[in-house]
Amino acid sequence: MVGTPASDDLKACLETLRGVLADVVADPAAWGIRPELHEPLGAAWSDVQEAFDRAAEFLDEVPETELAKVGLTGSELRLKLAGFDLAFEDLRAARLAGGIRGIVKALKKFLNWADVLLDSFAKLLNQADRIAEIKDAVGAAIPDEDEFPEDTA
Repeated sequence: MVGTPASDDLKACLETLRGVLADVVADPAAWGIRPELHEPLGAAWSDVQEAFDRAAEFLDEVPETELAKVGLTGSELRLKLAGFDLAFEDLRAARLAGGIRGIVKALKKFLNWADVLLDSFAKLLNQADRIAEIKDAVGAAIPDEDEFPEDTA
C-alpha cells in the first residue's frame, strides 16, 4: 500500500523533525547544551533512528480512516501542519539571522509544534513515543533563551 496525502505530509514532518534534531545532536555546544549531556544525547539519538524509520514505514501502510480517528486528516491536520511549517520557517530565519537567544526561542517553538503532531501520532504507533521522548530530551537540554548573554548581532 502506498501512503495517502495525509501520511505523506506526516512523513515529511518527521523528516524535518529528524533533520532539526540531528543538527542539534551534531553540535550540542552550539545550542548551549551542557557538556555532560553531549555523549548521552548522541547515544540516545543513535538508538532512536529505528523509530523514525518504523514510523515512516507505518505511515505507508496506515489507512486514512485510522489517521482521521486521531486528528491527522482534514482541517485538524491542516492546522497542525500550518503551525509546524511556520515554526520551522521561523527557526530557519532565526538561524540565518544569528543570535543564540532568537535561535533557542524559535527552536523551542518548533519543538512545541512537533509535540502537537507527535501527541496525535503516538495514539497510533508507540514508535512515535520514542521520537517524542528524544525531542523532549533535546528541548529539556537546551537552556532558556534568557540564560544566554545578550546577542550582539
